[in-house]
This record gives sequence, structure tokens and C-alpha cells, in this order.
Amino acid sequence: MPNKIQNNTSILIAISSVFFTSLTVNILMKTGTVFDYMAFSIMDIYRGLSVSFLSGFVFILLRRLKQTVIILIFMKLFKPELIYDFLILLLGMFYGFMMSVQTYSGGIREVGVFLISIFPHYILYLFVINFIYRYYSGKIINKNKLKFITILLITIIIGVIFEENFLKIFLS
Repeated sequence: MPNKIQNNTSILIAISSVFFTSLTVNILMKTGTVFDYMAFSIMDIYRGLSVSFLSGFVFILLRRLKQTVIILIFMKLFKPELIYDFLILLLGMFYGFMMSVQTYSGGIREVGVFLISIFPHYILYLFVINFIYRYYSGKIINKNKLKFITILLITIIIGVIFEENFLKIFLS
């Protein structure tokens, strides 16, 4: 039962953070605050695609590994439920902010560009966060560290490959 409550809490946090962040950004934009410099377009994505595969792969891999290590440290030091909900809150705020900025910057087309640019690798990264949470909260019965690290690394590497190549395939 607590797992179901935690899942419902996380979903509620994600939805409400997307909604309230989007509402706040829209209100700020109506008062004259400019966020256009934070929006990205297809041209920004094309510039990113011009980087060689190996250098792009290594750059993204190192960035994702650093993020994962930070999440692992925080899950170990603090209550995993709090860190998990905080990460879901941050992701929801990011999505709400970016969707509002993209809509004002270039309309619904730019929201589509944003959604395409985070798919499918962010689904894998959400799996990584959930897997770490389940490991540290005791929901995984077999706590084999080698298996845990192997699954994390394989999932992150697959996510990095998707992040590096999915847009090249989609935009070709």
C-alpha cells in the first residue's frame, strides 16, 4: 500500500509542478519578463548534431554519470522518498517552464521540437531515477550491488546513445 501512495504522490507532484510552473512563467511573461533567450529551436539542435559522435557521446556520458553519482549520494544520505519527490518536482518544473517558453517563442511547433528532443532518452533516465529510488528504499529484494551498478550503467549508456543519435535519425 505505501508504494501505491508514493506513486500517486509522485504523479500528483509532477502534474502540479508542471501546471504551476507553467502558470507562473505565463504570468511573468504577461508582465513583461522575457525568457526568449532560454528557448531553443531546430537550428540549435542542428548545431548540436554537427558534433562528432565520439566527442558528443563522451560529453553526454560524463554529464549523465555525474548526475547519477549525485543522485546516488543524496539517496544514500537522505530519505530516498524525499529525494525522489524532489527530483520529480524539479523535472516537472523544468517541463512546465520549457513548454511555456517554447510556446511563447515559436508556438506549438517549438513545443513539439522540445518534446522530440527529450524523447526517448528521458524515459530511460526516469527509469534510472526510479530504479535508484527503489534500490535505496528497499523495494528491490535482491540487493546485489554488482547487478545494480550494471543495470544502471547499461541503462545510462543506452540513454546516452539515444540522446546522441535519435535526433539525427529523426531529422534526417
